[in-house]
Amino acid sequence: MSDAALRILESDLNSICADPMQSKTYEALLKNKGIKKHIASGLLKPNLSNLSSIMPFTIKGGQLVRSRLTGRQQLKTPMTGLPTTNLQVINNAAPNMATTVASAPQTLLTRPLDTIESLTASLSLTNGIPSHLTQPLLPTGLYHFNRDYELISPNDVNFDTKDIIDPALELVDQEDTREDFLEDIFDILPFRIKALVEVYEEEDIIDIALDEGRPPILNILKKGMLPVFGEIVSSDDIDDILANLGGTGAFGSDNRAIIPNTNHRVSGIRNRDGDFYGFTIRVSRNVQSNASALILDLLRDTTKSILVVGIPGSGKTSFIRGVSRFLSNKQQRNVVIIDTSNEIAGNSNVPKFVGLSRRMMVKQTSLQGQVMMECVQNHTAQDMIIDEIGRPEEVRAAHTVVQRGVRLFASAHGSFLSIIYDQVLQNLIGGLTSVILSDKVASTQNNYRKMASQRREAPVFHVVIELCDTGNFDTVRIIKNPGKAIDMLMSGKSIDIEQRSFHPEGGIKITCQTISLPDL
Repeated sequence: MSDAALRILESDLNSICADPMQSKTYEALLKNKGIKKHIASGLLKPNLSNLSSIMPFTIKGGQLVRSRLTGRQQLKTPMTGLPTTNLQVINNAAPNMATTVASAPQTLLTRPLDTIESLTASLSLTNGIPSHLTQPLLPTGLYHFNRDYELISPNDVNFDTKDIIDPALELVDQEDTREDFLEDIFDILPFRIKALVEVYEEEDIIDIALDEGRPPILNILKKGMLPVFGEIVSSDDIDDILANLGGTGAFGSDNRAIIPNTNHRVSGIRNRDGDFYGFTIRVSRNVQSNASALILDLLRDTTKSILVVGIPGSGKTSFIRGVSRFLSNKQQRNVVIIDTSNEIAGNSNVPKFVGLSRRMMVKQTSLQGQVMMECVQNHTAQDMIIDEIGRPEEVRAAHTVVQRGVRLFASAHGSFLSIIYDQVLQNLIGGLTSVILSDKVASTQNNYRKMASQRREAPVFHVVIELCDTGNFDTVRIIKNPGKAIDMLMSGKSIDIEQRSFHPEGGIKITCQTISLPDL
């Protein structure tokens, strides 16, 4: 541990120590094994004179010693010039009392306490050191992956071109090499509609919209919505497509179906009588090399659960397919996919495009959380992959899955900044709670507003991967410590995040981006 990092931690401890309402926090921190070790060795020297002014305990031989004083105390002021403090001592009689005070330093926010273990977990302490001090951003520059999936710079003294690998090849599954993926879609279309759409076969079609009484509309990458005039979709066309899919029984409760033996998704639109009058056909491409090749170093770390966020069409499903192939084929992990709509691995009993990963189907979307728990209890999964997590019961199941030692990979709609304020998804990255500020803090730090928000608990996911806008499939933004990031954002500060992209001449380009919460 560097001396600079120790001094930062020491400053944080002294700041908490000087606040009368932070005594419980300070007491718990000093019981942390890592901090006790640094204090006993003399590397960490908190200001005990401040401590004695607000709480009747001291440190002897690296151990915390508390006096018998309880209740409301008129404490004597030590020889530091500090004023006499009259306060209600927070003791074990009120273990759930919230000690949230906005004047606490943002590196060590506090929340309702049950045990010292829960406090140190929520503070993301690693050997007594806040984890943001142990996970710095990589310097801007060009990097390569070596055979151990570590990012190394050409300027590194140990750099050897013989150890460099092509990360894209680590995701390739030799069994899945089909290129004629659009033919499966053309096969379910009526002949006259197929003839119109086939003209655009070489375009990067994202999806096809077919609505009764309107011409077909193609959503083409980087070009937008393109009406294909010449034919109008009729009710008979809708019935023909439905029959080719296997009838209404092919659609689940989420109005989604998968074209047989493919990963192409068909989403239906029904009228009030329950009859279909429109379809959206999402083109699924088996992208062997995609943005998941940019994070091999994070995938090999078996301690980190990862949340992938992005807008619709940004490539989230393709991304997690690449993750499943790498983990199951290259890392020999027991990977189980919870496939709610069969969009990840297809609708046949034999999963496609996911390497050796296993797949559990979900009969109804409302049962996804239940199937997640079944996976943990019955199938000894090491890694669990979920596409489109977003319902409250799924978020609760995600908490339980991670607590039981299974690494979790999930995708969700939105961006890192947007899910902070999403009432459901925010619980995946710590959630928010409101606190009341003192007049002094409100006037100096919060623009005279008495209410402020802060993180409520430890995040479920240790890393957040944000995919860029539709059409930019080779760039990701990485938030390595979402809990710390939220703490800083809630305090009105901006944060630096890591952006990775494929370099045209090989390797991975890493840059730094600064983001902040928008004004509401």
